[in-house]
Amino acid sequence: MRLDTIDYRCRWLAHTRLIGIGMKRSFAIVQQADGSLRYESFDYGGGRATILQPDGVQQTTKPSQRVDGGRESNDGKGGTLLSFANRGYAYVVHLPAQGQASVEIAHGGRVVQREPLLAWTFGPG
Repeated sequence: MRLDTIDYRCRWLAHTRLIGIGMKRSFAIVQQADGSLRYESFDYGGGRATILQPDGVQQTTKPSQRVDGGRESNDGKGGTLLSFANRGYAYVVHLPAQGQASVEIAHGGRVVQREPLLAWTFGPG
């Protein structure tokens, strides 16, 4: 994509359910062949990353964090939660029916970071 005079390469992963963009990271949630979800975050500030094309069609960079075994649930208010657990950390993406989406990271049950999403696209299952 081109903005003004700068060309940007977009991330594309097969079976993507969500792409989220925040101030500190972007992330993708993809559905695996077994129906489970995978969370991959891409933290900003690491310089220009090498483009990976795992099958010649998909396009991404090496993730900063990858967590498998996620699941989708209803938040009880018409929205969606995408939840992941990894070594004492919990990653929860909140997609309310209306309003601001966010990603929350907790350790030992205590929220250590909550980041509103500046933009997102979501394909419900």
